[in-house]
Amino acid sequence: MSDKNNKIPFNEDNYTHNIERNNERKLDRRGFMKTLVGAAGVFAVSSLPWGAVAAKELMGLGEKEYPHKKITEVSKLPIGDAVEFKFPGDHDDAILIRLSEKKYVAYQNACTHLRCP
Repeated sequence: MSDKNNKIPFNEDNYTHNIERNNERKLDRRGFMKTLVGAAGVFAVSSLPWGAVAAKELMGLGEKEYPHKKITEVSKLPIGDAVEFKFPGDHDDAILIRLSEKKYVAYQNACTHLRCP
């Protein structure tokens, strides 16, 4: 073998010959974490107006007045029985249950998660 083929094409003391020092790391761990925390902060701040709107909506629910509606005749509903009705709109299913002589409970037939039946 000739000496020409065994020659290393770079300085033996320079083991980082294949790294371009100026562009070695464009985003290191610390920079990545700063970017991640910054993005989370921007997301948190941008969601505050929606939280305020939701809180305002929830605060007004107790003050909301619904129209009175006759559901059924008391004499037609035996104790322990139930009747379905629509309230407050025509697409809002509800159920009225007679628990005792003078005690009635009504429930809306909608999931609190997605408002499905």
